[in-house]
Amino acid sequence: MLVDIMVNMLVKNISASDAKTRFGAVMNWTNKMDVVVESYGEPKMVLLSYTKYKKIVELREKYKREMLLDQMRSLKKRIKKRNVGLKRKDIKKLADRFSSEIVVDLIKEGKVKYEGAS
Repeated sequence: MLVDIMVNMLVKNISASDAKTRFGAVMNWTNKMDVVVESYGEPKMVLLSYTKYKKIVELREKYKREMLLDQMRSLKKRIKKRNVGLKRKDIKKLADRFSSEIVVDLIKEGKVKYEGAS
């Protein structure tokens, strides 16, 4: 996918006023190349085909997922190192304690209703 984007590296520069008057042609150009719109000789924006845009969004999302997965793996390693001597029963006690604390907090915040045994 990245190869598809990188292979088609044709770029056309056009002034903002030309882009405005020739918008139909500019839209057609985006099927073959990216169009850089300039204002007073300075690049201000890039127009590209919707297909290429979707590929870029997909790549961005894939990158975000990979970064988050790497962060989760790193966190898992740090937690594992910190809890080397912990036994299963101790882990269960901690999990129960944290779960109880969270439920109590949610009840206090009014996010959960609890109706105890009457």
